[in-house]
Amino acid sequence: MSQARFASCIPLPIEHKTLVNVIEKARDWGLMHGVAMRDKKHFNKDVIQVAPFVLLPSPFPRTEFEKAVELQPILNELMHKVAHNNEFLEHTLQNALQVDEFTKNLYDIWVKVRNEVITQPISLGMLRSDIMLESRCPHTENQCAKHTPYCSWKQVEINSIASGFGHLGPVSREIQR
Repeated sequence: MSQARFASCIPLPIEHKTLVNVIEKARDWGLMHGVAMRDKKHFNKDVIQVAPFVLLPSPFPRTEFEKAVELQPILNELMHKVAHNNEFLEHTLQNALQVDEFTKNLYDIWVKVRNEVITQPISLGMLRSDIMLESRCPHTENQCAKHTPYCSWKQVEINSIASGFGHLGPVSREIQR
């Protein structure tokens, strides 16, 4: 059984020689425009490497994108309320804090900041909301595949750590052009 897919915006397959050339140019362009990071394991202040990026854009239905945009303020408010609910965070994270050093370090920073005097009553949430299209429609037994290659989108995660690469979105768009 074949899955329905969106048509590619670029003729595929790309000839191997052309693909290698495009990748090389995209990596060089990316380095010159901030698509870079340092290697954590072998840190060298004089060395950067290309940050991961997507070479070809993935088609996404405008109607589903608009639904996600409409829902985003509600998700943002939920994340804000969670981030400012001390009891909920302490209770929810108690087991993870015992076994996950990364989470424990972040939690300790949060406790330290929480215990300091708050100098202003505002906060900034920098979040990245990841969604994916669901192509399996269990309740309709593949009837949605007859009309569209998806039946809905699903929230995969809301990420705050990876938001540090937020600038890569617009730069990735330029690479794909």
